[in-house]
Amino acid sequence: MAPPTKGQGSKRPRSEGISEFLIVDTIPNDLWRWWTDVGSHEQRRIKEHLGHLVHLMEIDPKRNVIEALIPFWDPKNNVFRFSDFEMTPTLEEITSFMGKGSSVRGADLRNKKPIISKTVNAKKFLKLLKINQIEKESLKNGNQGGEEVWKTNGCFAFMVAFLGIIIFPKRDKHIDIGLAGVVKALTTVESPTIIPMILADMFRVLTKCINGEMYFEGCNILLQIWFLEHVYHHDRAPRFTPDWCNYVSSHKEREAKIDFPKGIIACEEKLSVITSDEIVWNYYWFPAKDVICMSSGISFLVLIGFRGVQPYAPLRVMRQLARVQEIPPNDDMSRFVFDTLPGFTFDCTDILKIWFGSIISELSEMVVEQYKGKVVLGYLSWCRNPATFGDIPEGSSRKRKDQHIIKQLEKKLEKAKATIARQEVQVQRGRNIQLELQDLEEHERKISRCVDIKEGQRQMIIERVTFRHQLEAAEERETLLRNNLGDHQVGLNNCYENMGRAKRQVHQLAEQTSYIIKIHRRMNDPEVDEQARAIVPHLPKVLLNLYETLGGQRKPNEDDED
Repeated sequence: MAPPTKGQGSKRPRSEGISEFLIVDTIPNDLWRWWTDVGSHEQRRIKEHLGHLVHLMEIDPKRNVIEALIPFWDPKNNVFRFSDFEMTPTLEEITSFMGKGSSVRGADLRNKKPIISKTVNAKKFLKLLKINQIEKESLKNGNQGGEEVWKTNGCFAFMVAFLGIIIFPKRDKHIDIGLAGVVKALTTVESPTIIPMILADMFRVLTKCINGEMYFEGCNILLQIWFLEHVYHHDRAPRFTPDWCNYVSSHKEREAKIDFPKGIIACEEKLSVITSDEIVWNYYWFPAKDVICMSSGISFLVLIGFRGVQPYAPLRVMRQLARVQEIPPNDDMSRFVFDTLPGFTFDCTDILKIWFGSIISELSEMVVEQYKGKVVLGYLSWCRNPATFGDIPEGSSRKRKDQHIIKQLEKKLEKAKATIARQEVQVQRGRNIQLELQDLEEHERKISRCVDIKEGQRQMIIERVTFRHQLEAAEERETLLRNNLGDHQVGLNNCYENMGRAKRQVHQLAEQTSYIIKIHRRMNDPEVDEQARAIVPHLPKVLLNLYETLGGQRKPNEDDED
């Protein structure tokens, strides 16, 4: 058995809103040390009467599960009412958590005698715990004598403490001394059962809480594991581990695999939409052979609790008992709802007659696929009909929860509206920014055009200056060329004059040559004559050709020979 761990805290987080809701959320270390110190023999003696309930000390209490379940409680019919189904803890389911044992669960639960709480005053309490005897033995034989008496009665005292802290807690965290009478009956009465008492107090506190009570004065840990086992998809066959029959201790392993919301509001939202298809209707270890379904005279049973009396209507949850779920009768059970205050006495004869007149559903009525849950035609329509709900008292926690959920939804709506408004502002701002960007782009284009124009103007100025420089250079070259042209013209004129003089000189030379030739012809020197005849005849012609080449015009002469 593993040591207990700290729970989730007894107070609602500030972020969850509304007032505090308290449960048993931590296991006192002193109780745990007491359990480990009593020894294995005494532990077996305790488990003969409490079964595996003692292992509830190993479970971490979850306030979010308990508080989320409360708004769905129907106090008229003592069932949890969800979208298309009903559920409630049953005698057989709680019995299966306790485990097997001669004084824990027999073959037929209806033959067990329900324990009835009786008034225990301080004197009787001391007598039941043998406190006076311990003092006497201590005085007579020393501390050793008192210890021996305590060992024989330590199991009794532990069971009183365990029931007062875990199963029947009080808001002030004190242990009710009346539980000594319960333990006395549990250990001395033949074939006792504490299951109806546990279940009745669970129903009572659920009704109290939906009417505004903010402390869960019942076994919240047992209610927690009962519900979570119904949303865990069990294996179809048992796993034969050393503690495979201990379904309380092994619950921790299964709980770690359950995907269930963590916050209270998240749990409520999950439960508000949960459907019957998500529920595992029957644990694989469930004792489906014989189940109590009603009493012989009425369609329900009446359970006597530690602090009150409550009705129990298994016909409304036959799917949990592996039977076909029919439309249940809608009987008035309100006359069997009352608290038993300290000192209050009532005749329980009629209630016990109802208990011992229980009718059993036989094994032959069990459905094949127990975990799926089978219903008759028309049940879902009946279940969805608001008229089948019990009256919800004004100021009840369900109404407050509904109002709280409405407020939460209104806040979410306002938040969504504010978000939409912010988004619209952001969109408009984005549009404005886009328009500004477009304006900037247009302005940039204009600036770019201006820059291009200025660049063109600058380029034109540069080109103009360059052209001016080129023009000036051209003018300088033109002036130079003009000067050169003048010089060339003068040169040409000089050339013309020179050529004229040359022409005249050549013409004179030609005439002189022609004259000389004539003279030579008259001379009689044969040798000179022969040379002149060979050379000179050609000279006039050559000079005339040169003269003509220089631009001169030949004038015919009568002395010329063809």
